[in-house]
Amino acid sequence: MLQEIGGARPDYEGPTGLQTVLQVALGDAGIPAVGLWAQVPHYVSTTASPTAARALLERLRDVAGVSIDLGALDAQVDAYRERLEESISERPDVAEIVRQLEANEDQVPSGDDLVSEIERFLRDES
Repeated sequence: MLQEIGGARPDYEGPTGLQTVLQVALGDAGIPAVGLWAQVPHYVSTTASPTAARALLERLRDVAGVSIDLGALDAQVDAYRERLEESISERPDVAEIVRQLEANEDQVPSGDDLVSEIERFLRDES
C-alpha cells in the first residue's frame, strides 16, 4: 500500500508510536493501513502547526480520494507563518541559527545516521 501511494521510507526501522502499533494490528487482521506524518522544524515543534495539519489533510485527501475543504486552515497557516517570522526576526541569534539550518538542510544527518552514530559511540565506550 505504501508503494501504491508513493510513500517514503518503507525501510524505516526506529522509534515509533501507537500509530504504528495500530497499523501492524490492522495489517495482521488483513486490513490495509498506512500512516501519514508531517515534519516540522525542531525549533517550532513544541507548538501546533497549522501548516503541518494542512499538509496532512492534503495528503489524506489525495490518498483517500475524499473531498476536504482546506480553506478554513489557510488563514491559520498565514497567521502562523507571520507569527513565526515575527518571532524569529525579533531574535537575531535564533534567526541566524534558522538561516544556517536552512542553508545546510541537505548536510544535516538523518535520524537513522544519528542513531547509528550514538549506538557506535556507546559500543566503543563500554
